[in-house]
Amino acid sequence: MSGPGFSEEQIRYAIRNGSLASLIERVREGNHQEAFKKRLMEADEQGIPLLHSALRGRRGEIHLSKNLRGILGVLPECADVRDDQGMTLLHHAVQKGNIGAVQAILISAPQSALVQDDQDRTP
Repeated sequence: MSGPGFSEEQIRYAIRNGSLASLIERVREGNHQEAFKKRLMEADEQGIPLLHSALRGRRGEIHLSKNLRGILGVLPECADVRDDQGMTLLHHAVQKGNIGAVQAILISAPQSALVQDDQDRTP
């Protein structure tokens, strides 16, 4: 993982293997917030941001609750990213019943509890 950039593959690998903390540490140390944020917030071909995809458990990725506090600590604006249905991370965490993720999001971004999706639903 040399250089300031982060590939989607690097982030997916880190999520699957529980090593996202090392990427977060690189962001803290190397000031690469924009590159990391860009990758986490990029939507896939279905309009779903990578971070949402991971939280949903798509493509065999693990739940992010243990790393979510670190991500939101470095990039709190990630909590506000919406998918193609206007859902935030909190919407997905609640939908999945991921209590750890819900707690991490509410600690870092309590305003997320009031955000409505495209169908006017709050988490």
